[in-house]
Amino acid sequence: TASTTYTAVDLCSYAAAGSYSAKVRVERGDLTFEGTTAILVIAGKTLFVTNSANPSSGNAPLLDVDLTATVTGTATGNITYKFDCTSDGAWERTVTTAAATFTAVDLCDYPNPGGYTATVRVERDNLFAQGTVAILVQTPPTLSVALSANPSSGFAPLNDVDLTATVSGTATGNITYKFDCTNDGTWERTVTTSANPYTATDLCDYASAGAYTAKVRVERMTLSAEATTQITVQPAPTFLVSITAKPSS
Repeated sequence: TASTTYTAVDLCSYAAAGSYSAKVRVERGDLTFEGTTAILVIAGKTLFVTNSANPSSGNAPLLDVDLTATVTGTATGNITYKFDCTSDGAWERTVTTAAATFTAVDLCDYPNPGGYTATVRVERDNLFAQGTVAILVQTPPTLSVALSANPSSGFAPLNDVDLTATVSGTATGNITYKFDCTNDGTWERTVTTSANPYTATDLCDYASAGAYTAKVRVERMTLSAEATTQITVQPAPTFLVSITAKPSS
């Protein structure tokens, strides 16, 4: 060009921080000349955040979950924390503090089973960052039991009655069975086993006639269930005989 001033627009890019030297070489007539200039690139401020949940999993309803945000980076100043329990854009809690770690205590409630994502957004020194954490809410286990007696009726004394408990539900692990022949709060037999169903053989004796209620209580995982069955004991039968003679004399 004939111009004695020339600007190379948008020419240089410097991705990393550091000291750079830019050079120009000019040629005019039979002459050349070179010049340099220093360019200093300073590291930009950074902001990062991680998000964690306590607890991060559990059975429904999963209530009072804590969200903890931890901020790092070179940005300075107070931090604004915004927490969203389900990443639906509604901030359940917003707080501004100088603390680089902040816990939103008892913030989130998840009544139904499912997979949820909780989000935290932090703002500091004109920068912002977001972090997420996954929260798994499981269907709670179930436990139920049915009880039967063999025999369930008979004449007094009715001895050596068997009680059979059959467990159902989604709970797993060993089962603790507790049997009460007369539902009076006294367990005649307690046993822990993986067997299902389980029969307490020759357990109950009923000396007198009457209607009795037998009960079983089962415990599995952290759950418990109870069931009852009726046992009817009838009076013992009687047998009388009389004799007459004709003629009697």
